[in-house]
Amino acid sequence: MTKQKVQLHLNRGTLLQALSTLSVDQRIPIGFELALGHKHEYHLNVDADDITLEELLDKIVQQEPGYRWELKDGVINFIPTKSRDDFVERLLNTRIQRFDPPKVLGPSQIRDAIVELPEVLGLLKANAITASHYGYFYRYPSLYTNASVDLRSSQTDVRGILNKVVRESEHKMWIVSRSGEGLGSLDIGF
Repeated sequence: MTKQKVQLHLNRGTLLQALSTLSVDQRIPIGFELALGHKHEYHLNVDADDITLEELLDKIVQQEPGYRWELKDGVINFIPTKSRDDFVERLLNTRIQRFDPPKVLGPSQIRDAIVELPEVLGLLKANAITASHYGYFYRYPSLYTNASVDLRSSQTDVRGILNKVVRESEHKMWIVSRSGEGLGSLDIGF
């Protein structure tokens, strides 16, 4: 995967823009764990044609030294190198016995199914954190949903579930962070 040829042209962009472009235009599955206090700064400049994904990711982290990348479960994961949120790290490493996805595989349904796992609910409650629900209208699946995709998982962690979702479904990027007063709100998005 990291040897595949890619391209990216970004002038004064953000890290989120770069990662979103790779996930949407190049269909590269990406996980993004935001650092505490992450600010979307418009300083990323990349002009790359026909280079390996590995070379491109290295160029990005040279300009974003607060992050490193790694390949995990067939997904590029961006992880903070400083100001890492201990709670988010603990959440991503929380062991999950079994994940049975909802019948409708929209981003809100998948997110809700993850935050309603007993292991995740217990962690949220123990830390007085609530999961954000953005109120998406999701009665119907995405136009691009492949109903035959199997997102079931067992004996994994939350990161493993998120990585499987972006590797196997049409949703090619996950983002996890905390926000709100006292950082009491968990945000998971696809």
